[in-house]
Amino acid sequence: MKDFSRYEIAEVIADMFDLTASEIVSTGEYSNFQKDFEADEFDMMELCARLEDEFDIKIPPEVEQGWATVHDVYKTIESLG
Repeated sequence: MKDFSRYEIAEVIADMFDLTASEIVSTGEYSNFQKDFEADEFDMMELCARLEDEFDIKIPPEVEQGWATVHDVYKTIESLG
């Protein structure tokens, strides 16, 4: 099982939303995708695909659909890593 750092995960999220990983980390892990990043369901599907590619993991659709915050993504990647 590979251990991914939260900074590595933040880099993927940041790239998706045209931010820096430092901005993701500094805004806090409870930043809400919809409210803070104006993400819609298609953005979230794309983020899921990017994370799967980057970390060579498979994220079940029902898990991705439950993501509301950056923390939710951290928990998912850490549990699948």
